[in-house]
Amino acid sequence: MADAGRDEVAGRVLSAWDAFIERAEAVELDRPSRLGGWRAQEICVHLGCWDDHTAMADLIASARAGGSGTPRTSTPPTRG
Repeated sequence: MADAGRDEVAGRVLSAWDAFIERAEAVELDRPSRLGGWRAQEICVHLGCWDDHTAMADLIASARAGGSGTPRTSTPPTRG
């Protein structure tokens, strides 16, 4: 994908997000995930774009700065 053009990557990314949304709608959000301590709900919320949460923007900034892609923390968000 790194060598693919913008139009090709955009199509793949959009279809991947569509598949994610389809699965998120079907999964039991209270079930634990393979990510220790995180339920499916925390994963979906973590990937979302919220005014007070910038996970995707932070990931993009890290990639542009040459980051390794290692998350800053493995602690799940506080459940409310």
